[in-house]
Amino acid sequence: MLTASSGLLLGTPSDEELTLGDAWLEVFQQVLPRSQFCAAGKLVARAYREEFKEEPPRRQQFVDGAPRQVKSYRRSWLIDTLKRCRAQLAGG
Repeated sequence: MLTASSGLLLGTPSDEELTLGDAWLEVFQQVLPRSQFCAAGKLVARAYREEFKEEPPRRQQFVDGAPRQVKSYRRSWLIDTLKRCRAQLAGG
């Protein structure tokens, strides 16, 4: 299965980027439930703002069949953040 962050599809993010859904799958070995996506995204964005004192960078990505601006994170940072926030995310 090809994922958007695998870098194998045209117009996908670089190897240094990973989508929240793909990172969630890697850390938790399950698909990010749609009901938790918003809460997880807000938690990750807040962690980024606290650490870097700026808004997360954005890039264009197809979401639900339309191009949208989404926050973009470095793979290593995003994986570490999900692991660090595991308890908060599991409760969300």
